[in-house]
Amino acid sequence: MPRNSRNHHRMSTDLILAFVAFAFVTSISPGPNNLMLMASGANFGFRRSIPHMLGIAIGFTVMVLLVGLGLCCAYSRSTPPPTQP
Repeated sequence: MPRNSRNHHRMSTDLILAFVAFAFVTSISPGPNNLMLMASGANFGFRRSIPHMLGIAIGFTVMVLLVGLGLCCAYSRSTPPPTQP
């Protein structure tokens, strides 16, 4: 048995390319947060919209981390570890 008993799975090249394409498209598309920030900037100015920007950035980061942790826990409980020959 290897020293590190954790199972490390590598992403395939196809999966990485799909992820990069998805991240690129979603980063340039005007989603609801971008539209709210545009309206907030137009109505209240840049300085007064900074808390709104920070809230969106921090909230999205926390949401992605929590979803990732949840999926990691669900995956680790649902998949049996691979057997070593």
